[in-house]
Amino acid sequence: MFFVVLWFLIFIPALIHIFVDRHPRRRTRGRVLELLFFWQLGMGGALSIFGGFGHIGPNHEEIADQIGFAQSPFQWEVGFADIAAGVLMLLATWKRGDFIIPAIIAIAIMYIGDAIGHIWQWYEHDNSEPYNTYSIQADLLQPILLIIFYYLVKRARPEALARRRHGRHTPAAA
Repeated sequence: MFFVVLWFLIFIPALIHIFVDRHPRRRTRGRVLELLFFWQLGMGGALSIFGGFGHIGPNHEEIADQIGFAQSPFQWEVGFADIAAGVLMLLATWKRGDFIIPAIIAIAIMYIGDAIGHIWQWYEHDNSEPYNTYSIQADLLQPILLIIFYYLVKRARPEALARRRHGRHTPAAA
């Protein structure tokens, strides 16, 4: 249930933004894709930071238990990796341009690697703890959706991906 709530936290604000948007190209295919992409990137980043603090915060032992892992120093590394990925996603949302592709690559490597680890734990060690098994879909969907939305936005509205300076888009260098 927790991971379903996370998807609502990503897409409900995006849908609200789509309906209250006053942009001249509002509700066009390109604009809707742009908003869905950047809300997923930004909220995904914020949630990654939140998750990272769960691994290093005062409830870190409870989090490890819910995943079915023993508390170890590796949990700190996972927590800081989540925070770093989240910051990169937020920077990509804010700065756009050259930050977007590295953010997507980092998220894809990290989250797909996480999914492989969770599947391995489930298969090899019969770890069916909820936070081990339920996180698999989120770890796979997040990078896959980012890649799909990026591709669709790049085709429909490439100027939305251009670098931003002082809150405005600037044309990409030739």
